[in-house]
Amino acid sequence: MTRHARSLSRAAAALLAALLLAPAAAAAAPAAGPEMAAAADRATPALTAAFAAALAGDFDAYLEAIHPDERANKTQISGLKRYCWARFKRQAAWYLGTKDDPSSFEIEKHDAAGDDKIRVFIKDQLHDKRMPVPVRLKLVNSGAAKGKWLITANSL
Repeated sequence: MTRHARSLSRAAAALLAALLLAPAAAAAAPAAGPEMAAAADRATPALTAAFAAALAGDFDAYLEAIHPDERANKTQISGLKRYCWARFKRQAAWYLGTKDDPSSFEIEKHDAAGDDKIRVFIKDQLHDKRMPVPVRLKLVNSGAAKGKWLITANSL
């Protein structure tokens, strides 16, 4: 191996070590800037309403934070209650920085999926090593909730 090749090999090894040994907190730092603020502005009302419903144990209030397309019939509502609501109600406190404050969740990052869809990732504040959990939201285009961003799916 030539001197130049060894030098490149050492540099690559040093870079790899730096990437592998970098603090997890630095890698998980929330994105900043206007796009992140816009995503948070869109998602916060629905998420706050959902967390408030979970703290109160109020399924009907939770449904108001869910997009109408996802609660359009009895089968969808039954599935939401049986699966999503049961898990969300049990685990909601994991995502809140202050136990009784439904707005104390933290959005770590987001992905835009067009003009009417967004995905935000909520930090699990109880389990440090857990990855942020995705929540999908969609803009309501008609009806009483027109103009609101409501939840279409979540893994909370």
